[in-house]
Amino acid sequence: MDERLRELERRFRDGGREDDRRALQAARARAGVAPAIGLVFLDDLQAFAPWSSDRAPGWRAERGLDGPLLPPTAHPPLVVVAVARSAVHLESSARWLHLAARVVVVALPEAEAARDALPGSEWFVAARELHLDARVDEALAHVAAEADEGAWTWLARSGEPTPAAAPGPWVEVTRPGDPAALAPRLCARGARPALYEPGTGTLLDLLTGERTPVGGPWAADERPVVAVEPSGRAWFWSPDGRGTFHRTEEGAPPEVIDGRWGGQAIGVDPAGRVAWAGYRTTFHWWVPAGRGLAFWTPSAHEWPCGHAKKLYSYKNNEPCWVHLAPDASACLSVYEHDVLLTPGLPLRWRDVGAHAVAERARGEPRALLFQRGDEPDAFPADPLEAEEDARDRRATVVLGPSAAVRYAVGLEATTYRLAGGEVRRLGGPADAWVAFDDTHREVQRHRGRLLAGWDRTVVVLRDAALHRVDLLTGDDEALGPPGRPIVEALAVPGTRNVLLVSEGAVRLV
Repeated sequence: MDERLRELERRFRDGGREDDRRALQAARARAGVAPAIGLVFLDDLQAFAPWSSDRAPGWRAERGLDGPLLPPTAHPPLVVVAVARSAVHLESSARWLHLAARVVVVALPEAEAARDALPGSEWFVAARELHLDARVDEALAHVAAEADEGAWTWLARSGEPTPAAAPGPWVEVTRPGDPAALAPRLCARGARPALYEPGTGTLLDLLTGERTPVGGPWAADERPVVAVEPSGRAWFWSPDGRGTFHRTEEGAPPEVIDGRWGGQAIGVDPAGRVAWAGYRTTFHWWVPAGRGLAFWTPSAHEWPCGHAKKLYSYKNNEPCWVHLAPDASACLSVYEHDVLLTPGLPLRWRDVGAHAVAERARGEPRALLFQRGDEPDAFPADPLEAEEDARDRRATVVLGPSAAVRYAVGLEATTYRLAGGEVRRLGGPADAWVAFDDTHREVQRHRGRLLAGWDRTVVVLRDAALHRVDLLTGDDEALGPPGRPIVEALAVPGTRNVLLVSEGAVRLV
């Protein structure tokens, strides 16, 4: 940190005036640095949605603090002050908190049962809830006297998608009940997309159809839900589906990770920045931590704009896959019956002067999309109210490359969108697909059936032939006929390729 920035830091610490704070924030922005201290309320960190816990915004408002959002990151700062009301929250977040160099806990007495989960941490215990904020102020003053500016681990932008591989052959596979179950097992492996087959412990090369044994950390008769990492030789999986997760590298014993939230692994970011797991009501985020993963935070899933929990009183709405934009500016989470577009990472840090504060992500783009059949005997529910029982199936949605082309939606069936508190019928059934910006304004309309895509590239079926289309330039590459009826199509994250799924077979295009 240069001397000018040090002087502004000292001046703000001594005086704390509004003009000093603004000068310090501006100097940090110019120098590309951030506060070394971060304050996180674990109520917010472990809340399902920005409207279900508002501790950080309320704390800031009481003190008149404001400032710019820092670059997106899934890591804590060098020094983290964590406010906990319960031992459960601390135990769930302990692994993530230990990614910081120094952990200071401000807690109520009932949280002290989790002391052993955070060895080496410093504690400020408030006798009653009434005293909690005062203890937060004490903890921040305590660490501020020793803290210096330092680098956080910002979430790097993932690289450009790999060049599109040539279309491959149709390859016979054992198809799962829902083709979406193939999504967690796809990996890019550089320029050779592959599908991991846990039943045989092999990688299926989608360019040639060849299978290579790579093993797996489970018995041959088990069929766990496995999310394969980009290398194709490391796995994120749950042996019990009830909260215990493993991360395993080929040839190494598993790293066992106990999490509060149950479910199955559903994906790993193609750049290895984050991973996702979940079931029915939600998915949750994980962060690389040494050889393993650390539980970070659950996702937003509730009304007024979130995934359905249960349909028709009996049917679950399971998560299928999650896509995070290369620059982390938006996130697309896809369930069996609906699709949710949200503004990137679920937690952001705000520079408020002497430190940063973690807050649930708010604002745009946020939209819910689903399809509804027009049959007269459809289950009674109103799609124009986005009622859960009206969500017959997920819409076909691709997360786009920028705010100007934020997402594309297929209209092969009647498709609805909830955004800004209003439900709109986008159209369909029609041989068409539409692209929208991050304010949900239509910016493109095309003919054909949208199949799948990643970043700026989508694959569509038009006039019985496949086409690869660039959302930014409009370039259209003909790929020939599909060769079989297409039941489903899945993006291969990190690439310009798509996996076509037919009855008992898959094909890379």
